[in-house]
Amino acid sequence: MLTIFTLPKPFTDPHIRVIQRNAIKSWKRLHPDIDIILMGDDAGIDETAQEFGVRHIPGIAKSEFGTPLLDSAFKTVAKEGWFDRLMYANADMIFLPDLIANIERLPKNDSLTVGRRIDLDVKHEIDFNNSSWSEKLASESKSNGVLHSWAGIDYFIFSKGMFQNLPPFAVGRVGWDNWMVAESRRRYRFTIDATAGITAIHQNHGYSGNNAGPMRKTNMEAVRNNSFTKNPGQAMTIEDCDWRLTPEGLKRNYLCFMPSMKRRLKRLFRG
Repeated sequence: MLTIFTLPKPFTDPHIRVIQRNAIKSWKRLHPDIDIILMGDDAGIDETAQEFGVRHIPGIAKSEFGTPLLDSAFKTVAKEGWFDRLMYANADMIFLPDLIANIERLPKNDSLTVGRRIDLDVKHEIDFNNSSWSEKLASESKSNGVLHSWAGIDYFIFSKGMFQNLPPFAVGRVGWDNWMVAESRRRYRFTIDATAGITAIHQNHGYSGNNAGPMRKTNMEAVRNNSFTKNPGQAMTIEDCDWRLTPEGLKRNYLCFMPSMKRRLKRLFRG
């Protein structure tokens, strides 16, 4: 089975509260034995964990700006997670039942699985008591959703013991997701694009403060995150995955070298 862990934003903004509650409710419906951990000390996390009957782990280290740090979260869940298979997901992500079915088709060890998300406008709490909730969401995401670019990654499935060398990335800031793919390609046997199998729905939302607009890539925490991926080969996208999960099973992506080649050529002509 699976341990899903996340670092939610404060539940104070009405829309953020709605979409984070939608996400957690969808996770609870994946499997009766699933282990869900809400991490951090921000407003509403403890109360929400109690309401939904999931675990809460406080005390995650923060940056000087008050942003939770991912290395602290990953090290903590490696000790506290109930299962050997772990999944970090952003707290605005809805997953459909195909997640569990496809996890069973993944390698047991030494692999990282990621996938492209579908961006969808969700304004209200979803009625998960409706037995057809997943079919309705799947249909709506096909009709109104937009497949996100290769670069932004919102979930990571991996085994305990992996990524214990994670730098002190600030959550919700750019750069760390692309480090994860590059690190997996460098150290582990399988880096898998599961876009074709796992339906990952991102509920659209705005950004606030210095994480909004152009500052999203230039604020101090973004600059610090990117400093850990400043060398070529330390940042990759889903397109760089060397395996793909298909209806027929895992298949080699023999063109996985192409994205890095394109990046090198761009640097060469810029430089």
